[in-house]
Amino acid sequence: MSEPNDPFLVTTTLGITAVLQSLKLQKSLVHMRLDNDNRAIITAVLDVNSHERWLIVDATDDAQFNQRLTGSPKVFFEAQIDRVKVQFSCAGATAILFEGREAFRLTYPEHLRRIQRRNHFRIDIPVTMPLLAQIPVIGGRTLKLPVKDISAGGVAVMDHNQELDVTVGAWLKQCTFELDDVGTVVTNLKVRRISEHQSEPGTTPVRVVACEFDHPSAAEAIMVQNYIGRLERMLIARRRGFD
Repeated sequence: MSEPNDPFLVTTTLGITAVLQSLKLQKSLVHMRLDNDNRAIITAVLDVNSHERWLIVDATDDAQFNQRLTGSPKVFFEAQIDRVKVQFSCAGATAILFEGREAFRLTYPEHLRRIQRRNHFRIDIPVTMPLLAQIPVIGGRTLKLPVKDISAGGVAVMDHNQELDVTVGAWLKQCTFELDDVGTVVTNLKVRRISEHQSEPGTTPVRVVACEFDHPSAAEAIMVQNYIGRLERMLIARRRGFD
């Protein structure tokens, strides 16, 4: 399933754990397939243990499939998390009881693939849920600038007082983003575009600095994607009157 220099490959334990935890917390539907069998059965990730390197998935309603599962040398999984396809495989399963119901424990995947179909899906940050970019500048100061929008590829920050002395192509080093309870990302940013944004007619335009993330780690990329997905779900819920 993996190829050398595969840009979608996640190989670190931290990155793999972040994906598996997302599948668990979001109760994602997971397609499970046995080796040499194209038939897929729906399951779900019930628990993840990064220290002992195992995960637990729900048993299926197909007793014959469950029996074959314990004898299969490799089990393949595919799911989606916020527009991102996830693929991985595990060694053979062991039947167990988990919280009083039938389940299977499998060893951690050695790697997994995250295939993002929309690499630049961008979402605006609502005023009621602000996100700040903490940007170190010359003189030992740290500017805290509001983020206008965010995507898996980068952010656009609003420089109301034009405090950022940058041009297109400049680097902003060690910028910090505290993504609520999702986690904290520290990364370099490369300035890609500088423009003026006017929120309402007659208002003073605001300087917007659009930046690209500088090769974030797999774990950081997952945190950003999880934050975007979480924010999108909250906004959809609000529009539908569920929040």
